[in-house]
Amino acid sequence: MNKLARLLLTASSIAPVCITLIFIGWVTDSTWLVKYSLITALVSWFLCIVLVKFAELKLETLHKNIHSLSPANKEVTNYFLSYLFPLLGTDSIAEKKEYAIFFYLSLLFYICFSENYNFNPVLSLHGYKFYEAEDDTGVGFVLISKEVITDIKEKQFPVVKLTDYTFLHVTR
Repeated sequence: MNKLARLLLTASSIAPVCITLIFIGWVTDSTWLVKYSLITALVSWFLCIVLVKFAELKLETLHKNIHSLSPANKEVTNYFLSYLFPLLGTDSIAEKKEYAIFFYLSLLFYICFSENYNFNPVLSLHGYKFYEAEDDTGVGFVLISKEVITDIKEKQFPVVKLTDYTFLHVTR
């Protein structure tokens, strides 16, 4: 589950790149770019939601004592710049599929293997919040929750493990 979850979380976190590619395709009359970017965005979105729903319902519940917690929203600017980066190569991306595919896959694998996905606009649109957390053993991780968490004192949080350092807060 770890590798699949990491891939799906990353793909959905960079799905807005597809919106930029759709825009480039529309402006340059590149039908293939619009079509494939739209399909990629929708499939990424769908599979991410399926992953989260599956995790909520089927994965084993663990309990975490959280020592510190802060919103993980400082990454938004970096992601926004990544989403707009394809505009720099508008002509080349619209003319050759290979450039668009290379850009998307490069971004996907870079973020996936760096485990640097503290923000996911797809899940945010579904009401999820992202937190940088540290448990009572000093290990840092990303906590995804539907709830706004303001009090962690003397509480155990029911979670399911999505990746080694990403947990989903569940209410079962």
